[in-house]
Amino acid sequence: MQDTNSADATNETISIVGRLREFTPANDWTIAKPRMNNFFEANGIKKDERKRALMLNSLDESAYKLITGLGKKLPKRGRKLDEGNGQESPRSPKNPSLDP
Repeated sequence: MQDTNSADATNETISIVGRLREFTPANDWTIAKPRMNNFFEANGIKKDERKRALMLNSLDESAYKLITGLGKKLPKRGRKLDEGNGQESPRSPKNPSLDP
């Protein structure tokens, strides 16, 4: 299957070979990732920004919420979550390599 689309900024013609399948959390990432990389290779997609945008676009709603929600729940740099209560606590002074 081949579609031809026009890129808006450069007026160049882009041919798309195949399709990027939807990814859900129920899918096996060890299978989905190589298939996604094959899609990028077959279509000459080299820019990381474009790969990221296509990957995010291929996520179903629950996977998209999971991925975009991860950044909101991460602790601030230089801090870690206490395992017991999920609250931030300072990193151990015994391991300064973990400090910013």
